[in-house]
Amino acid sequence: MAIPYPLGETTVSRPYDEEDDYDDRWEDGRRLKPHRGLMILLLGVFGLKTCGILGIIAFFLARTDLAEMDAGRMDPSGRGMTRAGYILGIVGGVIACLVIALITLYIGAIALTAMR
Repeated sequence: MAIPYPLGETTVSRPYDEEDDYDDRWEDGRRLKPHRGLMILLLGVFGLKTCGILGIIAFFLARTDLAEMDAGRMDPSGRGMTRAGYILGIVGGVIACLVIALITLYIGAIALTAMR
């Protein structure tokens, strides 16, 4: 059975009981990539929790996704979660850099006292 899309340009064949749970057609007919807002937000939160690489990964993923949303190639409904993950990624990256700097200073202090 052919079921028309909301705009009526094309049809797709599928059984009656199968539902499309993602509306990937917009009013002007473009097809957008789904957002990864929840994944980026969780990476940012886990990056804060672990002070690790996850925050830096969240930062770079969010930066590219926000650029895709601004260009109109990605679903903008996840912009809030993506932006929150971006900010958490920045904070997690800064904390990771501070931890690395403190560990380096600590090791340097131990090395200096061991040489005396």
